[in-house]
Amino acid sequence: MDELLIVTSTYTIVEVIRPKKRSIPTSRPLTPQQIEKIKGMFRWPFIRTIELDDRTALFASDLAREHGLAAADAVHAASAILWKARVLHAWDRDFSRVSQHIPVEQPQFISTQTTLPGMDRTRISPSPDDLEE
Repeated sequence: MDELLIVTSTYTIVEVIRPKKRSIPTSRPLTPQQIEKIKGMFRWPFIRTIELDDRTALFASDLAREHGLAAADAVHAASAILWKARVLHAWDRDFSRVSQHIPVEQPQFISTQTTLPGMDRTRISPSPDDLEE
């Protein structure tokens, strides 16, 4: 098995922990315990975060203008491109506009495995049940 490495912008932390939009009737704020579980995911050994530095921010602003990307999406694309990721995986956005810079794919589930070797039986990710109150 190839070694798993997930590279993501530090901006991802803001996106996944921020309060949900109030316009969604079923949204509830995350509890402190849920926030800690999510923060813990960014300390897993196979996740590397990329700092949003000046170089990345300036390139992101270029991508946003040239390709019509939202600011956060431009940060993710710039991070992946500058750090020479093999592919940009995106669940919820169309990043095809930057596909001339980096291959873009929707993530694939390749296994039902819920743990990884060397993770001391820690699950790969929290399940929706973990984030229920």
